[in-house]
Parts: sequence; structure tokens; C-alpha cells
Amino acid sequence: MATIAEDGTFAQVVRFDTPQAETQSRLITAIVAEVERWVCKRAGFVSSTFHASHDGKNVISYEQWKDEASF
Repeated sequence: MATIAEDGTFAQVVRFDTPQAETQSRLITAIVAEVERWVCKRAGFVSSTFHASHDGKNVISYEQWKDEASF
């Protein structure tokens, strides 16, 4: 679970619109694969969380980095 810290941590929030409900799970799977493959290995990476809307039309990505420069 993501923890919001007020210590200079940089957060990025991205909303992806998905045209069809079945696209939502494929998008999350693809993004998670990239995070696991290389993003999480970057210096300053803290966490990445994904939220899928109930209607299948949106995915929210919430990422945290040590600081903005790390991002």
C-alpha cells in the first residue's frame, strides 16, 4: 500500500483512458511488466500502484520517487 510522505518524495499520478473494459486489465499487465523489468531498478524508485475503475474505462497509476530529480 502506498504511503504519502511529506519529506520531499515525488509522486506522479497518471490517468489512462481505456476504450473497452477488457483493455483495462491488459494495460495494467503491460505496465506492471515494465515496472518489474526496469523501472523498479532505477535509483530513487520507491513504489508503483495501479487502480482500475469499476466501469473498466480508466486506470490510475500512482508512482513515488525519492525526489523529483530521481524521476
